[in-house]
Amino acid sequence: MAFISLIPIGGGIALSGIVRKEFGWVISIIGAATVILTFVFPVKTEEGIMIFGTFAVIWGLAFAITGLKIAKQDMD
Repeated sequence: MAFISLIPIGGGIALSGIVRKEFGWVISIIGAATVILTFVFPVKTEEGIMIFGTFAVIWGLAFAITGLKIAKQDMD
């Protein structure tokens, strides 16, 4: 469910101009790709667990980078 919410969150970040548009679009793509791959590979299988875990790490890194960019802009 959390990955579905990434699609509008990423779109909002991309359109708001808080950080570069690319970060917002990447977050939206991560959300859409995870939702699609979760339907193809259920999380109860070994492949599904690996894909879901990989996207969770990518999701965490994308949000950490976005947060650091916002914090850096606030410091300037």
